[in-house]
Amino acid sequence: MALVTSGQFEPTQAERDFVAALIAGRPYQPRAETHPPVPAPNHARTESTAADATLKPFWPWMRRKTPAAAPPQDDRASSADHAPLLSPGEIRAELIRALIICDSARRAGLQAPAEETEIASKAGADTPIEIGPRGLEIVPELDFQAVPPIDPDLFDDIEIEADRTRRRDQETEWQRTHSANGRIRILGELDLRGVDFPKNIAIHACDFVTAEGEPAAIRITGAKFGGLSLDGSSCALLAGAEASIDGDISANHAKTSSIELRGIEIGGGLFLVGARLAGLSNNALSLNSGRVGGSVFLRNGFKSTGEINLIGAHIGGVLDCADGEFSATECPAIHGFRATINGTVQMAGAFRARGSVIFSYARLGAPLICAGAQVELIDGQSFNFHGATISGDVNLGGAAITGGKLNFDAANIDGKLILVEARLDNGDGIALGCNGTKIRDVVLLRNGFSAIGQCDFIAAELGGGFDCRNATMTRPGGTALCCNGSRIRGPVFLRDEFTAKGTVDFASAHLGGMLDCTGGEFDNPGQLAINCSGTTIDGHAFLCRGFKASGAVTFNAARIGGMLRCQGGSFSNPNGHALDCFAANFRSSVNLDFGFVAHGRVGFVEASIAGVLDCSGGEFNGGDGVALDFADSSVGHNVTLCSKFKAAGQVNFSGSTIGGNLQLQAGQFTRSRTNPVALNLYSTRIDRHLQFDTSTPERDVCRVVGDVDLRQASCLTLDDQSGDLCDWLDGELQLDGFSYQTIGDHSSKSWQTRRRWLLLQPDDHIAGKDFKPQPFEQLERVLRQMGHTNSARRVGAERELRLHKSGRLGGGSSLFRWIFQWPTGYGYQPGRALLIALAVIAFSTLIFETAYRHGEITPAEPHAALAELVTGQSGRLTGADGRTVYEAYDDVPRFNSLLYTIDTFLPLVELDQESSWKPAVNARRMEEADRRNPPSFWWTFQPVQTTGTFLLQTIDGSIGLNWFKALITGLGFMLTTLIAAALSGLFRRDR
Repeated sequence: MALVTSGQFEPTQAERDFVAALIAGRPYQPRAETHPPVPAPNHARTESTAADATLKPFWPWMRRKTPAAAPPQDDRASSADHAPLLSPGEIRAELIRALIICDSARRAGLQAPAEETEIASKAGADTPIEIGPRGLEIVPELDFQAVPPIDPDLFDDIEIEADRTRRRDQETEWQRTHSANGRIRILGELDLRGVDFPKNIAIHACDFVTAEGEPAAIRITGAKFGGLSLDGSSCALLAGAEASIDGDISANHAKTSSIELRGIEIGGGLFLVGARLAGLSNNALSLNSGRVGGSVFLRNGFKSTGEINLIGAHIGGVLDCADGEFSATECPAIHGFRATINGTVQMAGAFRARGSVIFSYARLGAPLICAGAQVELIDGQSFNFHGATISGDVNLGGAAITGGKLNFDAANIDGKLILVEARLDNGDGIALGCNGTKIRDVVLLRNGFSAIGQCDFIAAELGGGFDCRNATMTRPGGTALCCNGSRIRGPVFLRDEFTAKGTVDFASAHLGGMLDCTGGEFDNPGQLAINCSGTTIDGHAFLCRGFKASGAVTFNAARIGGMLRCQGGSFSNPNGHALDCFAANFRSSVNLDFGFVAHGRVGFVEASIAGVLDCSGGEFNGGDGVALDFADSSVGHNVTLCSKFKAAGQVNFSGSTIGGNLQLQAGQFTRSRTNPVALNLYSTRIDRHLQFDTSTPERDVCRVVGDVDLRQASCLTLDDQSGDLCDWLDGELQLDGFSYQTIGDHSSKSWQTRRRWLLLQPDDHIAGKDFKPQPFEQLERVLRQMGHTNSARRVGAERELRLHKSGRLGGGSSLFRWIFQWPTGYGYQPGRALLIALAVIAFSTLIFETAYRHGEITPAEPHAALAELVTGQSGRLTGADGRTVYEAYDDVPRFNSLLYTIDTFLPLVELDQESSWKPAVNARRMEEADRRNPPSFWWTFQPVQTTGTFLLQTIDGSIGLNWFKALITGLGFMLTTLIAAALSGLFRRDR
């Protein structure tokens, strides 16, 4: 059939039939022709099968071939049993244009152009031409009616699957019915630009082709229609920029290169269900700056190659892209920058996108549903909702987004963010971006959620919780999850097999609930595993029961309103901090107890704990450094390092304040190879008890391998071993400056035990010039206050002795203390001076008794009584009166060596012995003296006489008896003075 120009227009029978149907106000359907009878299509819904579930390829782009002659009709076929096959027919586009223009002119009261009037008249139209109220319709007998979309508010997996199955069944049946032989060809380009046609135009199952058989365009730029339906049709281009459509534009299952609707006004919806857009110059659908009063459907088999441009568009209903396929490599697959969509945006089900999807700064008036979507991003593209406002939930449950970033930076989500079972993969880049995002409700990244790449919630605001249970986030060596500076009003769950390979960062964040990492695994060896520096947590922090961290866990300067519980947690960072809580503030307790294991330093330097610190049963391995560091910290109640507590490396509480007890029962402390101190309590203040022993029958004794530093420490009560104090320590005990007010009831207070305890100090602290007297003074004072006076005196004497031996006093002072204080035990043992005095008296008594018996002690000259007896006057002894000198002895007090010694030794005692007798020079033995004054019984023993004679000869041969007497007098004066001073406490340091 030859095509002619309008000047040579001659209508075909099909065109005449078309005009007749149009004037009659009924849809045009091709005339039935003679064909072999075929079964009529079954309109009833059939059960979905595997074959039906897969959509068949749409009809091919190809030139129209003249159909072969039909075979004769089988007369035996009954019309009741068979239905005729529809002939495609052929209608020229210029006829359709002429009819529409003529009708528009009639309505406007204008004269239609002559050319269009001539074409319409030749086709059988009477003038003035009036198209029926249904508008222009070219509709096959079997029309496809789109299944109403599912209500987005009733989001349910079962309903979605039922809806998807129902649509597949009807689409498959419609495609099977509309074969190439049942379609209508529109010859030429349909140009309706600027036409005002308030009725509907429905051209279904038609192929717009040129004279050469190539696809032809449809142009409605600036036109005004009541509605436009191109369901099942194909064309090269639909160009409708700035057009105005009162009703819907429907191109379900249509096929074209591009649909250009820039700036269009659509009063109804835009239906492109199952449509195929090949993309012309990377432009598949352009709706930028357009307005759609209803919904836009790009779903159920919809396929596009090129950009879906929704920039600045306004959609009054939903944007439904469920089960659609969108592909673009050099531009976004869907671009909705600053679009306004009042209804739900659905990209769910079998939605597929290859290329970026952009809705940055868009306004969505209802939820965003992308459950099950699969998006493949290329070269750093993104699934982008940056700055968008979404009035409802965002559901990407089960979605898979690879090759780029899921971006909600600076967005405002008035509901939940749901990524349950979602899979994000952006390699080493950012997989999920929610920086500065405001989310009114919870964030759900749980139940199999996985992200390869960084998940960012920097400075985000969450009105609910943050649930990442059973999620996996991977970015080895980098940051897996970053919530730096975020504000989360609800709890944060990183538990129940949560796995992070990379840093989890909550630095400077504010968590309104708890932080629960129970059973979570955090893997970032040698770097930060969890960073909560500067974080405020209003609730508890749980890192327990299966918690594992390979890398540092930090709570530096954090504020935790509840407890930090790490019971059963495993922390590993051998070359640094396994757990670092520098300057952290805990409003409740810290539990690093049963099952807690740390390889690396656990630090709470300058931390503040309002409750208890319980490390019972915990294992701390600091390697060559500090295992547990609480330097300069404060604990409001008890600190418990007992019940099989183990530390390999120094435990450091230097400068700390403990408001309760420090309990070390059954704890095991082992020094590191580089630091001899195993337990460092330097300058620690303990308000109650320092307990080393439980005093139970089981003897849960503290064991320390290494030194214990108690310098400048203080406690109320020292509760140490009930048995031997030396059993528990394999090292040295530094006690200088250690103060305590009492010793526990079950602790030993005996001098011998306490002396061994003091001697556990370093050698240079108990002897030598670095001698430390304070530990002795402290123990002496406490023992005296507790009523153990004897032990206190022994401790004081031991201190003074060691101070004297240390040489710290200098030569003069040392000599003075040795001479004048040593005899009294430095004022603490006056009995020692008394014993010395008794020994001197006994020795002197033996010497003076021996001297008397040898005649070396005679009456004093002159003796008053003897002088009066012999001369009658004082001062002269002549013996001329006939009385012998020996007879005059009866008038002299009888000599007694003991009383003579006491009279000589004690300076203030006068027994009339020293004044009556004196040592004689060159005297001879006086037998009469022995007779008149027999010796005491002890002198009768020969060994005594022999010893006395030997000692007397020694004295006579050295200093002489007179000097010996003077020496005894001096010793007596000195010793009596020292005894008096000792008894008065003059020499004691505690006075």
